[in-house]
Amino acid sequence: MTNEPDRISFDDLVSAIEAKLTAAGASSAVARVVATNCATCERDALSATESSGSPATSIH
Repeated sequence: MTNEPDRISFDDLVSAIEAKLTAAGASSAVARVVATNCATCERDALSATESSGSPATSIH
């Protein structure tokens, strides 16, 4: 057993964020762009943390 948290796939993260945004009233097109951008930031922050060994700073 490892101490690593469960991870969601990039596509599943985009879909989850997109669903929240459309439920809040965003159009599908806008929700997809914003969700992809947000998921990309999370992926990049995680990659930076894993490669440097120190926590990444992110603004949410």
